[in-house]
Amino acid sequence: MKWMKLKIDQLVHAEYNPRKDLKAGDPEFEKIRNSVLEFGYCEPIICNSDYTIVGGHQRAKVLKALGYDEVDCVLVDVNKSKEKALNI
Repeated sequence: MKWMKLKIDQLVHAEYNPRKDLKAGDPEFEKIRNSVLEFGYCEPIICNSDYTIVGGHQRAKVLKALGYDEVDCVLVDVNKSKEKALNI
């Protein structure tokens, strides 16, 4: 596990992500957006070594919408079956 700053466009959204695909105007999107605006970006995105997002899909979408170019990430190196388990 290591910390890295990655370009937000490098991140790969996992197809198996069980969460709803949020869009601006959705109540949950707006809650995350308002939290980032009030408190800043406090929680890193968790990614596998191939930059697949394991945790933080919604944060990544909100941060991109807010104009973030780079985000802090925690990089893990797990196989795809463990990645999916970690996501859930």
